[in-house]
Order: sequence, then structure tokens, then C-alpha cells
Amino acid sequence: MPALATSEDVIARAKVGELAEYSDLIKITDVPGFAVRRAYPAGSDLSLVVNRQGEQLVKAIIQFIVDLPTGRSGVSRVLLRSWVFPKSKQRRLFVGLAELPPDDPDAPTPDSLQRWRQARKPTEVEFVENFIYDAADGRFLDTDGREVTPAFMLNYVYEAHCRTLRNRFVWKWSAASFVRWVARRSVWSSQDVCMWLLLRCYDGQVTQQRESVSPFHRFRYADFTTTAAVEKKGDTFFGFQSSRKNLITNLVVLAVGCVLVYRYAPRGGLISAIYKNEALTIGTLTLAFFAADLLGPFLLKTAIIALSRLRETASFFTIKVNP
Repeated sequence: MPALATSEDVIARAKVGELAEYSDLIKITDVPGFAVRRAYPAGSDLSLVVNRQGEQLVKAIIQFIVDLPTGRSGVSRVLLRSWVFPKSKQRRLFVGLAELPPDDPDAPTPDSLQRWRQARKPTEVEFVENFIYDAADGRFLDTDGREVTPAFMLNYVYEAHCRTLRNRFVWKWSAASFVRWVARRSVWSSQDVCMWLLLRCYDGQVTQQRESVSPFHRFRYADFTTTAAVEKKGDTFFGFQSSRKNLITNLVVLAVGCVLVYRYAPRGGLISAIYKNEALTIGTLTLAFFAADLLGPFLLKTAIIALSRLRETASFFTIKVNP
């Protein structure tokens, strides 16, 4: 059998006109497929959202798309998608139910509008890899190779869409959303903090204007530099020259390090030897200052570079939650 190359072919093969529970057939113009609407289960909050004539205004819309085959096998992927679709969206796509004038035929009654605002909305669902169409046999198949009907697939995605109203799914979805939020905020905030420390506490600069850098720019070491001039007065530590920002920051780091060593380091051995010998004390402090001056900016740059490579992933990664 030939492939389903047009929306008319898909509609004829699916025989959607014979399925009484589906209405408002819409041909998709850019890909072979169609969309239909189906009412939510009787008694549910969304099924009770009606206009002044008592007609249901909120139904689920289901897209049924068959991709063109990409190889000689004649196998096409079937894409199914379902989401909430108020009737008014057919005429006024970007106008909400609450924004419709009272004389609009698709405007809800005051009671229905309140019910719509308080009702739990089902989540959009999409199935991309669950079904295929084999043009050689003219059959729809699931992932296990079993033949299925278009009516079965439409019902499959519709029921999955309705299951997103269950508490179990809402809890899992909320948990996944929280994990995504934590991951995104952790990566973005950590990079911002490291950048702030590098620019404010150390003599670091970004070679590009911050306004012209993309939020998802992947930094490199070459993107950072330091100010060319270093003041000569008051910016030395035991003869070691450093910028004014680095000097103050390194002294703070050095002071914190000394307090930690004094408080938690074991007594005796090398620590006591350094403490009792003035030359060793000066040499150790100078070496620690030099290490802090080099390691501090280097570690911050490394962290910024690593986090910049995680920004896009943290922003757009998904956690699959089965309805």
C-alpha cells in the first residue's frame, strides 16, 4: 500500500468520521494528519464548563500525525499529542475564556467561569515513539509489533491526557518540576556568584562586553584578562606585588586560613616548627599568599567555564513523567 502522504489519506485510513466520541475534525496543512476534539469524562469539572446554551466549551484536542517514511522500508512514525482546548481557541487563539465578552457565543456562564478558574487542568501529553505505520502492509503497529487501530491510538493518548489529573501524577510532576528548578537555579546562581567574586574580589575582567554575551555563552580561559596597570604604592606583601583587589582578598583568605590552622590543625611537628621560627613563618605566609593569588582566580575561572557548559543543559533538560 502507498504511504499516507496527505492529511486526506490519514483521515481516510483512520476512519475518524465513524468515531462518534470525536468531533470538530481539522485537517493539518503542513504535515499528513488531523486533529479532533473529545469531551472530558462526564461529571468532571471541565465537562461542566458550558455557555448559556449549555454547550460544553472545554474539550481535549488530539493531534494524529503520520510522518512521511524516511527510508525504503516504508515505515513511518506516528505522533500523538493531546492538550486542553477551549472552543473559543478555534476563532480567537490568544484570547482566554475570562477575556471573552458576555455576548460571545463561546463565553462561559459566570458559574462555569469560576469552575474553570478553580479546576485542575490536565497536562499536555505527547507520544512520539510508541506507534508506527507500515506502508508495506498498511498497518499501524505498537512498539511490540502488535497491530493497533487508529481508534485505539486516539483513545490511548486521550486516556493518558486524562490521567494527568490524578494526584499521583500531579505529585510526580511537581517533584520533577522542583528538581528541574533546583538544577537550573543551582547552575545559574553558582556561575553568577563565581563571576561576581572574580570581578569584584580579584583583578579579573571579561574581554567581551557583558551585555553582548549570550546567556548560554561557553566561556574559555581566553575570555578573561586582568587590568594592565598595577599600582606600586601599598600593594605589596613581603615584596610580592599584587593588584589592590587581589591584595585585600588574599589577605582575607590568608587570615581565614591562619585561624583554621590555629583552631583545627594538630599541634607539634611542622606547624609548631613554622610558628617558632620567624624565617619559616615569613616564608610560609609569602608562599601561601602567592598560592592564593594564583589559585583563587584560576579556580573561579575554571568553575565559570564548567558551569557555562551546564547552563543550557540545566535550562532545558526534561524528566519524563509517565501519566
